[in-house]
Amino acid sequence: MNTESTKFKRVKVECETKGTLARLDSILQAVENNKNWVYSTKTAYRIKTNSKKDFIYYAESAMPWPLENRDVVIHMLFNSDSIANMLFVTASGEPDGFPRKTNIVRLPHFQGRYVATQKTSNQLNILYYLEIDPGGNTPAWLVNMFVAKGPYETFSKLSAMLQR
Repeated sequence: MNTESTKFKRVKVECETKGTLARLDSILQAVENNKNWVYSTKTAYRIKTNSKKDFIYYAESAMPWPLENRDVVIHMLFNSDSIANMLFVTASGEPDGFPRKTNIVRLPHFQGRYVATQKTSNQLNILYYLEIDPGGNTPAWLVNMFVAKGPYETFSKLSAMLQR
């Protein structure tokens, strides 16, 4: 769906998979492993840790030629509700949160949110919402053509990791 404030489509993913909230929390916190499951991630690492459930990280995404790679600085906040067996994670872009690199386009807008519910002892429901502006000169129509590819591949790999 499009928003009134942007020409780029927002993404909503709903995933039913085997796994636990504890495993999902562990995977999402280990950002240095994002290159193994988050679509097109070239590198990711923590910049600042405020607490176990509050940190900022840097990620670079590899883009196909002729596009320049993209990077983003993300502030992650984790909250859980043990009574409802839920995990909430917000991921907010901080475009000025880390020095920019040459020949890499910084995402001017990034907003993501995970809402995960433990349905049974080994069954998760994960809702994920994502809104980005890739920056640079990439036409919106081109970005919107491929908007489902990244989330599909990411959640396929995430599901496999949750089941390990």
